Amino acid sequence: MLRFTIDNCGDPVSPDEVKQCQVAMLSALADFCEENGLRYYLDGGSLLGAVRHKGFIPWDDDIDLILPHPDCIRLQQLSGGQLGRYLIRPPEIDGSFFAESWKMYDPEYIIESDLDGASSKKYYYPVFLDLFPMEGLPNSDAETARWYRRTVFLRKLLYCLTGSFWHGRTLPKKIAHGLMRPVVSIIGGERLFLFLQASKEHLAFDQADYVGNMSGPVHTVDSKVPKAEYLKSVSLPFEGRDYSAPGNYAQYLTQLYGPDCMTTLPPPEQRKTNHNFKVYRYKETHPAEEDDL
Repeated sequence: MLRFTIDNCGDPVSPDEVKQCQVAMLSALADFCEENGLRYYLDGGSLLGAVRHKGFIPWDDDIDLILPHPDCIRLQQLSGGQLGRYLIRPPEIDGSFFAESWKMYDPEYIIESDLDGASSKKYYYPVFLDLFPMEGLPNSDAETARWYRRTVFLRKLLYCLTGSFWHGRTLPKKIAHGLMRPVVSIIGGERLFLFLQASKEHLAFDQADYVGNMSGPVHTVDSKVPKAEYLKSVSLPFEGRDYSAPGNYAQYLTQLYGPDCMTTLPPPEQRKTNHNFKVYRYKETHPAEEDDL
C-alpha cells in the first residue's frame, strides 16, 4: 500500500473539493466497468443518497460501491491496478493497518486520520472509494448469522493490532485493546487476516441464492438479499449522472436503514458524519514507498 507522512500534506482541501474528487473517481470506475461488462452498484449511504437526494446525503463525505466478488477480481486483473492516475488495490494487511474491501485511491489528495478518534497515532493515505466485495451467503438465516458472528469476531481481533497501544473510543475498549494486543500478536496479523478473508469467501458468489456485504463493519445480516433480484440493475442519479443500483434497492435500503429512510430524514442530532479526518493536497518530498503485497 502507499505510505505517506505528514510531510506529504500540502495545502488543505475543502470538503466540496474532496467530494468532486470522489465523484470523478466514481465516474472513471463506472466508465471502465461499463466498457468491460463488470457489475457494480451504489451501496450504503451512497445508494440512499441517490434515492433521497440524487447525490450525496448532505452530511455524508464518502462514496460506497459494491461489486460481486468475481467482478472485483476481474477489475483488478483488467485494470492492472490502475485507471489513469487512480489506483485499484485489493484487500490487504500491512503492519497495523488492514483493509477488507478493495480500494480505489487518488494519490493527489492525502487524508490525515486518527481512525475517527480511536487512535492517538495519525495515519496518512490517499482519498479513496470503498469497493466492497459482495459475497455469497447461505440460504439459512441462522447459518448466515453464524457466519457474520465469526467474521465480526475475527475483525475485532485484527482491530487489536491497529493504532496505538491504548486504542479505542472508550476506556473499556482501550483496556481490552491493550490486554488483547500481545495475545493477537502471537497469533499473527497476516494469519488472522487470511482466516477472515477465507471465512467470507466460503460460499462462491455464483453458487449462492443469497448475497450480502461481509466486509463493511456497519452492516451485517441486514444486508442479506436474494441475489437474482439484486442483480437486476436499475439506474439512479448521483451528482449529475446515472449509475447502477440494485434492482431491489427499496428492500435493501429498508433492511439497512428502516422503512421510512427513502422519504424521511433522520432526527437533526443524527445528521452528522461518522468520520473525523482532514484532507490535504499531495506534496512530494520524496517518492512514496509501496509495498509489493
